[in-house]
Amino acid sequence: MLIKSTKKLSTSLAIYISSVVILALIITNLFVYNLAYNRVFSSIETEIALNSKLAAKNINKIFDETKIVVTQMEFNSDIVNYLKTATTKDTILNNRYYLPVLKTLQNIKNSNPLFFLAWVANEKANFYLDNLNVIPDNTYEVKKRPWYKYALNSNEVAYTKPYVEWKTKKYVLSSIKAIKNTKKNILGFVAVDIKLDSIPLILKNSKSNNLDKVFLIAKDGTYIYNDDTSKFLDSNLNNNYDKLSNYKNLIINPNNNLNLINYNRKSYFLYSYKVANDWRIVSLIDKDNALAFLKILKYKIFTVIFITLVLILLVIYFIANHFTLPLKSLVVFATDINNRKLNKNIPNDYLIRNDEIGEISNSFQVLINYFRNEKKLLENTITMKNEELESQYKYILETEKAASLGNLVAGVAHEINTPLGVSVTTASYIEKLNHSLEKNIMSDKLKKSDLLNFIHSVNESSNILNTNLNHAANLVNNFKKLAVHQATDEKILINLKDITDMTILSLKPLYKKKNIIITNNISEEVIIKNYPSAFTQLFNNLIINSLTHGFANKNEGIITIDCKIDKENISIIYSDNGKGISEDTQEKMYEPFYTTNRIEGNSGLGMHIVFNIVRQLLLGEIKCISKVNSGVTFIITFKINDVDCIN
Repeated sequence: MLIKSTKKLSTSLAIYISSVVILALIITNLFVYNLAYNRVFSSIETEIALNSKLAAKNINKIFDETKIVVTQMEFNSDIVNYLKTATTKDTILNNRYYLPVLKTLQNIKNSNPLFFLAWVANEKANFYLDNLNVIPDNTYEVKKRPWYKYALNSNEVAYTKPYVEWKTKKYVLSSIKAIKNTKKNILGFVAVDIKLDSIPLILKNSKSNNLDKVFLIAKDGTYIYNDDTSKFLDSNLNNNYDKLSNYKNLIINPNNNLNLINYNRKSYFLYSYKVANDWRIVSLIDKDNALAFLKILKYKIFTVIFITLVLILLVIYFIANHFTLPLKSLVVFATDINNRKLNKNIPNDYLIRNDEIGEISNSFQVLINYFRNEKKLLENTITMKNEELESQYKYILETEKAASLGNLVAGVAHEINTPLGVSVTTASYIEKLNHSLEKNIMSDKLKKSDLLNFIHSVNESSNILNTNLNHAANLVNNFKKLAVHQATDEKILINLKDITDMTILSLKPLYKKKNIIITNNISEEVIIKNYPSAFTQLFNNLIINSLTHGFANKNEGIITIDCKIDKENISIIYSDNGKGISEDTQEKMYEPFYTTNRIEGNSGLGMHIVFNIVRQLLLGEIKCISKVNSGVTFIITFKINDVDCIN
């Protein structure tokens, strides 16, 4: 880790110093960006407030001018007398005040282009007269007109909701006042209608660009103006499906700030401004367009930071690289020491330095000298220990082979004892029959039946004797073959099934008292040219391993030996249904002297010998497949030789 860190020292220094500088740059630029954002945001807020205030002023001016005119109409003597005396339909046109009132209404209409109509009405005659000299027919009813309740309920000039004028079908708004006598009785009504189509121009002029939106909303939520003309007077802020209904509180109770909202899946800043008659000018400023300058500024800041970062990294890296150059040279020596390359010495220029580099250089040189001496001592020690281990290993292998042969001899001797014991017993029985026959002959008591029994018994005993002696002879013959196989180190033609059977037979005393079944499924037609001792030791160690470990503390088990042949390989499949081998043990079981049962005296060389036989003598591969409590399978694969006789 020290060497690795030293290699990167110059880079690390450059990065650390650059990081501090860049952090300072980032903080500075963030401050600048935040300051610019606040300035831009404040500028937007100021601009929209001024635009809204100007639009409100123009709209308020309409209401103020209308209010003045309506108030003047209230105090016009001709109008008052006309409404007081025109009490029937007949007196509407025949009244002496009719023409002066009509003239006054026409003058009022012409006084301001925003005025749509100037008119008077009263309830007694149930009539209406406007500057166009329009008088409705008998179907006209004052009480049913939309302006009636506004005028009736107000002592001041009242403003109606926008409505459709009965004759022209235009959208208008009435500024109306009820004229009362001294007894507070209503004589009639005077009004000026405002054309709503004059308001859009005022509101459009309040927008900074076409991406922004502006609305004029009445006190009851009705849209007086909407960029979407289809919603003009037909939609209401109080409707749940209205797109601005979620922001009703911000509109009705404005906080004089820009509020970020989502409208038609786009981000806008909302600003609400109150105008006369409790109307609201609602402005939506397109966020992306409003903050476009900040986006450009952000990219410029990023570019400046990136270029600055690159320049700072390069400058600092070259400076750091210059001052750490001696350390890089020492790193090479440290790496050589780590890799046991001790043939180089530290340059004298470094050794004579009076700074920290000189101290480190001298320390490295001391280490190099020390490791050189230690390496020589270690090499000599390793050579001696290897020779001792090799000698001990050869001795242990020979001991294992001798023990294997001893087991074989003991097994065969045990097997021979049984037929020989039967043969001795049978011979003794025949001898006893002869003595009995001789006694009968000498005493002249021999009967024909006795002679026949004697002949029958001798025949049976001879058969028993012959069978057991032949069995013993076969055992001796097999033992001789096995002994020859154990003694030879040369490749010979061997019957794989026979040599497997002989090995199984030699080990029978080890499992005779248990219900262990060993099945050899190798075909008798498999004859190969190879080392017989290799297969004897191979099967001997595999079976003993199963008996010792696989069937430990078990009185029954099954071992199966199979053989499969393809075009190029022979595979021996050895398996048992014992307690299996764990994954940890599988990774180590081929190592010499590794055993899980050393307490019982196991040497840990059994599977190591198997591995060496397969890899070195048979030039093959061995694979173990096992799980705990699921038995084990060894697959041993080696090449088919040209001389192998496989039918």
